[in-house]
Amino acid sequence: MQDNNNSTSLTNGDTHASIADRYANIRAAEERKLLARNHANNSKKVMMDQLTKIPIPENDENEDVEKNSGRESGGTASTPVDADNTDSILLNSKISDKKTSHSRRYLEFICERYEISKKSRLPFLILSVLCFILLLTVIILAIVWPYIPSYMRSDVCIDQECFDASKQIVGWADLKEDVCENPYKFMCGNFNNQYRNHELYLVNKGEWSANSNFEYEDLNAVNSFISKLPNLPSRSSIQPMIKKIYTNCMNIRSEERTDENLQVLKTILETARK
Repeated sequence: MQDNNNSTSLTNGDTHASIADRYANIRAAEERKLLARNHANNSKKVMMDQLTKIPIPENDENEDVEKNSGRESGGTASTPVDADNTDSILLNSKISDKKTSHSRRYLEFICERYEISKKSRLPFLILSVLCFILLLTVIILAIVWPYIPSYMRSDVCIDQECFDASKQIVGWADLKEDVCENPYKFMCGNFNNQYRNHELYLVNKGEWSANSNFEYEDLNAVNSFISKLPNLPSRSSIQPMIKKIYTNCMNIRSEERTDENLQVLKTILETARK
């Protein structure tokens, strides 16, 4: 019986000791929480004291406004500083400090990597900024630059025939007309006028072809050559004779080429031979 009593007393003592230990642990945890809260409050108070110690520039207008607002509200003009706002300000300042510190570290790393001295850091920064701006402008121009169609990127004919054809087409075009309103007149407005004026209009019965165009070009070349011949006083020279014959022939128009005119041409040729 005594052994049983002793065992029960031991178990009761153990349970009391375990309960006491639990209470002690709970109390220690609560004390730690209180200490942490007090530490946080103390840190906030220290930050508030530091903020209140910052000198504020005096301004008469602001003071007058604060006094008037205090009188209207019936209290003092000073407003209490919000702790949450100060915390947010401090956090933002810390974040900005971290960003600047990272950028400075990166800059220092680049300068050390490429062995850039402190004197040449400022020109290096200016040059890097200019290169970045140039790269950005090139990218923007590449995006915004207009697309060149395929017909403008094709090969251009630079042969003499192409130049002659383009010259002829431009000569036939009537540039006074609007290409959108009347494209046919814009491209061929002067064709009839130019074709009716030359000498082959009645010879070819008013029909235009490639052969008549070549003949017309040959006549123009001969005309320009003969018109540039000098007027020599000697009768034995053949140059003034050719020019005289040509001018007499050109004076007789194509619509007046009758038998009488042909007889006149024969007499001119006979006189030229003499």
